[in-house]
Amino acid sequence: SEADQKDSAVKKMENIPGRAQDENRKQISLVLPESMPGLELSEGLDRVANNPDVYLKVLMTFEGHHKMFAEKAEKALQNKDTGQLRYLLHSLKGGAGNIGATDLYKKADQSERYLNQGDIDAYEALSDQLNSALTQVLSSISELSDKYTAPSDSVEYETGSSEMAGILLDKLEIVLESDITASRELAGKLEAAIPQDALVFALKKAIVEYDAEQAQVVLNQLRKKCSESHRDVI
Repeated sequence: SEADQKDSAVKKMENIPGRAQDENRKQISLVLPESMPGLELSEGLDRVANNPDVYLKVLMTFEGHHKMFAEKAEKALQNKDTGQLRYLLHSLKGGAGNIGATDLYKKADQSERYLNQGDIDAYEALSDQLNSALTQVLSSISELSDKYTAPSDSVEYETGSSEMAGILLDKLEIVLESDITASRELAGKLEAAIPQDALVFALKKAIVEYDAEQAQVVLNQLRKKCSESHRDVI
C-alpha cells in the first residue's frame, strides 16, 4: 500500500549514515547553552556553521594553546621581550575571536594596542583584567569538556572532503601564529584532504616561509571556497 511504501522510505532515510550524525548534532546543539561566563556559544557556533562537534574541538584546542598564557606573558615582560608579548597577545586575541569570547577579545585587543604604542604601564594595569577574563573562559571550557566529549579525529575523516577541510581550517587558524609545527602538520592533512589544490599549495608555502599574514589571507580564501562547496570536492 501507499502507507507501507512511505513507511519503508522513512526507514531507509533513518539508516543513511550521515543522517544519524546530523540528528546527533541537532540533539547536542539543543543542550548547549547560548552562553556561559566569558563565552557567547551562539556566536562561536556561528563561526563553525553551527556544528557543535567542531566547536567543541575548537574550544579544546584553544584551552590547550592558551592555558599557560599568563605565565608566558609574565616571563616575556620580565625579559623585556615585547616582540614575544605581542605575539602571545595577537594569538590570544585571534583565538578569543574564533570561540566567541568577546570580553577576552576586547581586552586582548586593547592590551595589544598599548604594546604597539609602547605604553607598558597601561598594559600592566590591564593585565590583571586580561588574565581574569582568560581564567573565566578557560573555566567555562573546562565545564563544557566535563559535560561533552569532542569526537575523535577519526570521525572527521568519515565526512565529506569539504566538511573535513573546514574542520582542519578551523584548527589551523587557531595555531597559525603560535605553533609552526602544528600548522605544518595541519597543512599536510589539508593537502591530503584536498589534493592538487593551488590554494592549499600557497598556504603551505606561506607557512613554511613564516609568512603568517599571507597564510591568513589564503586560509580565508580556502574557507570561502570550502563553504561554497557542500558536497563536491574542492
